[in-house]
Formats: sequence, C-alpha cells, structure tokens
Amino acid sequence: MLTQDSRTDNTDAGTSAESLLSAVGSTPLVEIDAGEEAPVGTRLFAKLETVNPSGSIKDRPVARMLTRALARGDLRDRRLLDSSSGNAGISYAQFGAALSIPVTLVVPGNASRERLDRIRSYGAELILTDPLEGYDHAIATARRMAREKPDRYWYADQYTNDDNWGAHFETTGPELLDQVREATGALPDAFVAGVGTGGTLTGVGRRLRQAVPDIHIACVYPELFPGIEGLKPLGHPDDLSPRSWTRPSSTSGSTPRRKRPSPPVSTSLGTGSSWGHRPVPMSTPRAIWLPRGASDSWSPS
Repeated sequence: MLTQDSRTDNTDAGTSAESLLSAVGSTPLVEIDAGEEAPVGTRLFAKLETVNPSGSIKDRPVARMLTRALARGDLRDRRLLDSSSGNAGISYAQFGAALSIPVTLVVPGNASRERLDRIRSYGAELILTDPLEGYDHAIATARRMAREKPDRYWYADQYTNDDNWGAHFETTGPELLDQVREATGALPDAFVAGVGTGGTLTGVGRRLRQAVPDIHIACVYPELFPGIEGLKPLGHPDDLSPRSWTRPSSTSGSTPRRKRPSPPVSTSLGTGSSWGHRPVPMSTPRAIWLPRGASDSWSPS
C-alpha cells in the first residue's frame, strides 16, 4: 500500500504510482551466444532488466525500499536521501516524482550527462561530488548529510538496507529459477553479475542457493577507480563494502569446485550492477564461488 498522509491525496497521482510499481519486475529471460570459449552444451541466458520502468534493475530494490519506508512513515516531512552512481538515482527520482516524495541524491561528478539529465528531469535535487575522490566519497557525503540533519532526510542507504537484496530474493531469484527451468527443463548451474551495492547477487544468490545448493555464483568488478560506470571498484583495501559483503583476503589460487555433470546452464544477469560474496577482478578470467553458509535457509522479513 502507498498510504501516507500527504503522499496519496491525489487519486490520479496514486493511480499513476500504482501503475508504475506494477510494471517493475517480471522481466524476460533471453538466450545469448555463449561463445567459442564455453564448453560444448553450455547455454547462456541474460535477464533483460532494461524493460523496467526506469530502464534498469535498480527499480526492484528502490520500489521495495520506498514503499516500505512509506508504510512505516519514515518519509513523513522528510526528503529521501541516498548516494548513487546513476541508475539507482534515476529510479529514486522517477518513483519519488510518482509518489510525491522529495528526493536528494549525491552523485559523483563523472556520472554521464544522460544519467544526470534524467535525474534532473524528475525534479530531484542533485549534489555532485569531486569525481577524483571516487564513489566512496559520494557515499561518505550522503552519510554525513544524514547524520547532520536527521530531521530533514530519510537516508535510504542502499548499501545497508535489507530491502535492497530482499527485493531480489523475493522477485529476481524466483523469476530466474522459473524461467531457466521453463527454457531448459533444468535449474541453473551458474549465476554471474557485476559489482554495485551488493543487492542483486546477495538476494539472487541466496534464493538460487536454496534451490541449487552447489550453484556456481560469481561477481565481476573493476579493480580500480574509475573502472566502468555503475560497477564499484574493490581493488583497494580502503574501498567501502556493504554490510552483506564478506571480503576475502585474496582471490589468488581459488579453485571452483566441481559441479554436477555437463551440459551446464549458465545464467547471467544482463542489466544491473551488484556483487556477491567472492569477487573476480576483470583482469582475472575466473569465477569464484559464493561460499556456503550465509544463505541456504535465510529469508528477508
């Protein structure tokens, strides 16, 4: 429900918001060429998250974070505040406009013009940080603003908000299981995604591991800033990591365990940036397993 005093007085606005929220998720799974490097029989799929309303997977966690915050009354007389490299910012701005929530976003100054223009088009306030300071500086700036003015801002904090990965546990993961089973007659053998807030691979990984305990789960990340827009560098010991992240001391010498017999089904999330629990630098053409123990029977509240 979207009820919160001043947020849904206008019936047309409320209807528009409901329509926007109902369009999130249930994205198609498409098969792509696995390439000559893949073992014979490998099938590779991508989840087409670009069909979400704002064009990225970030709509899933943002919709969940905002609707739950509204239900708790967290946004009454306060602005939504968070940091973003771009995609989550667009989603915050779009949903904020639909739900009549004022939005303030802290974004590195090297975000693309297209992303910044889209955020501004929804009426969100933008605070740009020095790009040379890296994305972690934008996170630190948002945290400082929230700490200094708690009555002005509700800090969504996608890096520690359990509704981030919870959205993927409850929607993206089950969709993948159903779609891969329908396409292949089997469950996925592997899941790969990029590095962002930790939400996608944490939530999807936990859900997939419940169904396939030995599934091969890997993430990809740039080792150093600026890397790739939307993917967070983790190559420096001081790089900030989310609460759900378990940073290994080293990835050198890691050897993936053997899986069930081929042909494997490898499922790759095509759009959206997230990380799992074991990283793979882009310079390293290997996959590292998401370790057992963190996920098998856990579910979000």
